[in-house]
Amino acid sequence: MLALVSGTGRAQAVDAIHEARVRLGDDARWARPGWDDADWPVRSVSAPPDTQAVFWVRTQVALDPGAAPLGIAVYAVAAREVYWDGVRIGQSGQVGTTRAGEVPGPIDAVYAVPDSLAGSGTHTLALRVSTFRRPASVRGYVHGMTVGDLPTLAALSARGSLLALVFLGGFVLVALYYGVLWAVDRGRTPYLLVAMLCLAVAALLAAESWRWVVGYTYDLHLLRLLAVTGLTSIVALLLPMVFLVQFQMPKRWRFVGLLALAVGLALLSPGGYDTKALLVFWVALPSALGITAWAARRRRPRQPLREGARALATRARRAGVGGAALAGQRRRRRPGRPAGRAGPRHRRRAG
Repeated sequence: MLALVSGTGRAQAVDAIHEARVRLGDDARWARPGWDDADWPVRSVSAPPDTQAVFWVRTQVALDPGAAPLGIAVYAVAAREVYWDGVRIGQSGQVGTTRAGEVPGPIDAVYAVPDSLAGSGTHTLALRVSTFRRPASVRGYVHGMTVGDLPTLAALSARGSLLALVFLGGFVLVALYYGVLWAVDRGRTPYLLVAMLCLAVAALLAAESWRWVVGYTYDLHLLRLLAVTGLTSIVALLLPMVFLVQFQMPKRWRFVGLLALAVGLALLSPGGYDTKALLVFWVALPSALGITAWAARRRRPRQPLREGARALATRARRAGVGGAALAGQRRRRRPGRPAGRAGPRHRRRAG
């Protein structure tokens, strides 16, 4: 249905826009479809210019007949105005020439293209952008631009959010179950750790879904990234700790210290927040698998049935020792035969 004409003029049968022409400055004429932007540099839409001033992004989109209803989804850490063939079809916040004049808007938005402007042929998509409230630690300003069927674009985020919410509810239920078990038997530390782990995972899913379920203005994007990274680190620490305590690994607190050091180094590594979270995950998963493999090799799992069997065996042994001692005392109390006099059985054997 769609063909994208990138900033280089080469047509691609895709609906996601990865490259566009970018120019610093502010001129309302740059929204016009006939404006000559051949001297504008082509760059990735996710690579921000080294400025907080207003700048423009332009690209060409080729439509086949029957493209309506058409929509444009823009995911950007920026205030923006969206133009289609020179007509402003939507905005997110208010683009400003200064930080005080800028009003941050929703980070994700879908804009409907009027049917009268969605005819077949080549069209101009232009964005007027300002990013005064984008923290320096947040890489990129446009996380994605997609042109496609309007209902499909509107439903994309809802589908992913529904699945995340289903898993969130499941982890909350599991956390409550193990929390009750721990409340009944406070000696079961693994139950408490599992409950804490499930709550941390549920909170992580909530932080991830916040963007798609509730939404927020782009200036709060850093807060969500910090929450996701922090919760990922907590999960990375709790997951191996569950196995450390369950399998009674010796010197486990020393191992926890090393694990915390590894997680800290992953958080200090260069790269974006997604890269940091991925590194933290790869610290936790091999650690948990390694502890499990060690326990399987040593065959020292603390399973409830095995613990019960050991307790019963211990009681049986104690009962056996006590019974034998009692029987010995009874034999000593019985009147013995005179010394040197053999019983009938012994006389028969002697004969």
